[in-house]
Amino acid sequence: MGKVLAAYGGGFKPPTKGHFEIVQKALNEFPEIDEFFIYVGGKERDGIDQFEAIQVWDIYKKYLANAKKNNGNVQYWETRIRNLLTKNP
Repeated sequence: MGKVLAAYGGGFKPPTKGHFEIVQKALNEFPEIDEFFIYVGGKERDGIDQFEAIQVWDIYKKYLANAKKNNGNVQYWETRIRNLLTKNP
């Protein structure tokens, strides 16, 4: 079987405890996930830009690494998830 990928996209301005818990729950309930991709929207909202949102996810990532034995393999993408899905249906 190939790699099992998971994706979670949103604005995340800012990433909240609820966003964190969704990723944590997915990692715990689906141990077959090899890589988890978080797509952070590029628009600024409420004075928070993409870079700042990713910084918060970087803090969360340290705790997500403990959620399962995925070695913290949570990655961030700066492209719009819509663009990704239309290029890779």
